[in-house]
Amino acid sequence: GACWVPGVRAGAAADVAPLINSTLAHGLDYDDAMPGAGHPSALVLAATLAAAESAGVQLDGRKLIEAFVVGFEATVKSARAIGVQHYFKGWHTTSTAGWPPGCGGADSDGRAATPLVG
Repeated sequence: GACWVPGVRAGAAADVAPLINSTLAHGLDYDDAMPGAGHPSALVLAATLAAAESAGVQLDGRKLIEAFVVGFEATVKSARAIGVQHYFKGWHTTSTAGWPPGCGGADSDGRAATPLVG
């Protein structure tokens, strides 16, 4: 099913909505800055919401925060494992280490992550 995208009545596919929404977050400067990990929040929230929505999983406030934390931690740990030299070689950890949210941040019990993995 279609996932929510601001200003797009029809929405977007689950594999496209996170890209659009996280790009909007960066473009409008609604993102954070985590030393050594880029800007994980925009990516994590966009992937979490799209994965849950496409799987039909209702995330209440607590589940949303739990899922967000799982994705955020996965992104930060991935970025820090890659290391700062990665950045100095011209790569940006927001894009290169930002993939775990779609795999681990959708829902802390894993149900909503399924549509975006595999």
